[in-house]
Amino acid sequence: MDDGLPGVPSGSSPQRDDHPPGKTGSPSIGPAAGNDRLRRRMDFVFLALVLTIFAVISSRHYAASTDPDIWWHIRTGDWIFQHGSLPHFDVFSYTTYGKPWVEYSWLFDILISKLFSMWGPGGVPLFASVLVVLNLAGLTAILARYTHLARALALTMFAYLTTFQSLGTPRPWLFTIGFFTVELWLLLLACERGRWIWLCPIVPLMVLWASIHIQFVYGLALIGLFALLNSIPGAGYPAPSGQHAPHKLSGPSLWVLLVASSWATLVNPYGWRVYTVVWDYATQKCTLLYIGEMQSPSFRGPLDYLLLGFVCATWFILGRSPRRSILLVALFAAATWCGFRTARDLWFVAIVAAIILAQWWGPADRKGQTIGLLHWASAIAISLLLVFTVPGLRVSDSVIANWMQTLYPVQACAFIESHHLSPPLYNSYTWGGYLMWRLPQLPVSMDGRTNVHADAQVINAMETTHGAESWAKDEELFRARTILLERRRPLTWILRADPRFRLLYEDKTALVFEPVAQPATAGGLNSGERQ
Repeated sequence: MDDGLPGVPSGSSPQRDDHPPGKTGSPSIGPAAGNDRLRRRMDFVFLALVLTIFAVISSRHYAASTDPDIWWHIRTGDWIFQHGSLPHFDVFSYTTYGKPWVEYSWLFDILISKLFSMWGPGGVPLFASVLVVLNLAGLTAILARYTHLARALALTMFAYLTTFQSLGTPRPWLFTIGFFTVELWLLLLACERGRWIWLCPIVPLMVLWASIHIQFVYGLALIGLFALLNSIPGAGYPAPSGQHAPHKLSGPSLWVLLVASSWATLVNPYGWRVYTVVWDYATQKCTLLYIGEMQSPSFRGPLDYLLLGFVCATWFILGRSPRRSILLVALFAAATWCGFRTARDLWFVAIVAAIILAQWWGPADRKGQTIGLLHWASAIAISLLLVFTVPGLRVSDSVIANWMQTLYPVQACAFIESHHLSPPLYNSYTWGGYLMWRLPQLPVSMDGRTNVHADAQVINAMETTHGAESWAKDEELFRARTILLERRRPLTWILRADPRFRLLYEDKTALVFEPVAQPATAGGLNSGERQ
């Protein structure tokens, strides 16, 4: 096998005619043909088995998700259906009520709300399983263009296993992973074949992407990288070796694509204002300090080190390749920076590394190695059908309900409703999304929409619930008439011992307090000022 150029798949050269002179090009019916059929069947069984395993794993993993943000997505979707319009101002938190709000994932909110109303809590993990299986199949199909299907599946499994923990929440970024994979495949295909027609599907893809997840900007950045380096002689993505002098994809065609895609992202109900969210997230500091998914990988588990080895192996292969692609080097450098800067972007580096390794690995013989589109569709359908219908594989609603009892304040919310406790409600950042959905009559004080709550507000809420000295000056806490906190929060132990607060309810998950005295400010303690 040629050391090859990562980015120039040596196995993608035209097939040679190996038939002896005088013979037609019809397929042989001898032992070789039988072996090819057997190989295709084995590839199909292997593909269906791997997809089924990941469907089961993802279904159970997402059913026990500890991320409450899915609930505010459901609540927002419910609000959209109730009012027949999108929210342009915050209506869920009393601390930011009326503040301009760009809900960039509105299309995802509508979809997840409808699924939840149809299938209940069990619909969320099944929906996430569908996205995981489709993403797995899509990446495997791309890798199979460069290497054997078994190798492609091995790389895909490794890429997903090493990043699965950081993506353990059924959120819009599952769409982003799939969209990014498809876009990268179209760009590579257009460069390899030298035909701009393969770029056309990217424009409608960006229209959809901009209404589902804010990371559509990654898609624009990817196009910009291809456009920039394809405009520099010798720096662009090269065409496969052995091709009969295909036309090189010109830089201007990619610049046109970038302009068209940028305009396409404006085809959303918020128009250009969606880019204000990009700026908000880029300039925030609290997310990098307190939110785990936005921090660098912790390297506290074996999967983190496996991913590190995966990345190092890819850099080694890029470095030793005598005809390396400058574009792939630049793309992998960007992916490495993004992935090791924030854990939520580890999928980026894993996908690019898998593609580079598949191109380097390459097939020894491409003959008979691929399976048809019908086989791909059948493998996907079988894996999802098994998870949806087999009782032992599908997670039941009763199991999900038991998990929710330990993850969320289910009983505490029932107590608040039955006793008609009054607003304002004080809650921690962690449960804000769930409470938005579960207690719609009580606007929350804090939730996971960090593009709504200012940096100082999020930091103050985090420090208060963690028992920092500043808790005694938190005006939101002292203004609240109902306080709902996790049992293990340091603030709960402080309030237990403080005579200014009365414990109303307690279970293994949550505690509910009310103030005995309601001062006008955190510094004043005159009980007569409570109205």
